[in-house]
Amino acid sequence: MAETTDSELEKKIEAERALGAIPTNEEIIALIPSRAVREHLVKISHQFSERDRYILRCFLAPKSDEELDSVFEKGRYVSVPHPFRRGDIVAAYGKHSVFQPRAHEGGYSLGIMRSFKDDAEWQAWDLDVRTRIRHITDFSDVATTVEFLQDDGSFSHDHPNPVNLEFARDVPDALSAKSARTKLLEAASDLLRGEGSIEYLEYEQERYTQSAEHLLELLEKLRGTLHDYEWKMFGKFRTLYFPDDFSPMQNLSSEQKEEAQELLSQMEFASRIIEHLVKDIAVPTKALSSSAAGSGKKRGDCCASELKPYEKFHLRRELDDIFLQNDGIQRRIKNFLETPDCPRRQFYQKRVERAVKRLSKFSDILFDTKRR
Repeated sequence: MAETTDSELEKKIEAERALGAIPTNEEIIALIPSRAVREHLVKISHQFSERDRYILRCFLAPKSDEELDSVFEKGRYVSVPHPFRRGDIVAAYGKHSVFQPRAHEGGYSLGIMRSFKDDAEWQAWDLDVRTRIRHITDFSDVATTVEFLQDDGSFSHDHPNPVNLEFARDVPDALSAKSARTKLLEAASDLLRGEGSIEYLEYEQERYTQSAEHLLELLEKLRGTLHDYEWKMFGKFRTLYFPDDFSPMQNLSSEQKEEAQELLSQMEFASRIIEHLVKDIAVPTKALSSSAAGSGKKRGDCCASELKPYEKFHLRRELDDIFLQNDGIQRRIKNFLETPDCPRRQFYQKRVERAVKRLSKFSDILFDTKRR
């Protein structure tokens, strides 16, 4: 990407100024997705400069991909004051790192703020970026650090933009008082604030990962991921290769090849997520089945509650939906592969099939019954 000089940026700002297209301070604040950040900016009466309003507009309401890309060139840092401080439990919206499966990916991801223990620390960091190294920074430096809760109950950090964060307490149903997930997040929050203990965090981690609550969360996410996988494979994929139900497989244009590569990458990632989820499902399944059977306790078994009737009902329903969904995928795979010149090697179904077979074994363990 070619670097945009300050003079080029000034020309763009001048052109938008002449058109009256640079948003006002109030209009820019209204574009910010985070209610918490909007309210904080109003509370402190923050005023963005014309330059910052132009860059923020390109990020929050870009007119083209090129305009969005321009905010990640050197010298594009913008000070965006926010209220999030170390130990705050936050919900992050939007796209995030794909290195680890994350709890509640899709609607939002829950985590603990690790950056900036107080306002003075944030202000010192912001001043350092703006004055000392501004010439080598871009808009990505606005990002902060959050320790996100993963699907296996561990935490892994990432760098979301604060304009996409909310306090988890303000998100409906994110922090239920009786939830084992909430207790784990609170234990992690205390630890980052210099309170609590690692021992207590580990206790809450075991309690959460071995609970029926967590198993239901994993099954719900697995069902959603299977649905996405199915749509990518038979919706977008079929439309890309077969414009209609009666035409033979077409030769792809350069644009379609790029689209196909992106689609295949998404399918590969989805299949890996499915495998990870099924592996994580093994922990609460075995813990709950051992607890219900009254077997001898091992480390962590004391955290697993006996499976209640309503929990068993919901688990059965989720499992039935997953197996039905997978059966449909298998049938469509078989039919699709019989199509002449079908790109067989471009499917990642083996990984999905292996994962669902493993899930079937877990369901037998949990309910002590054989599926027919």
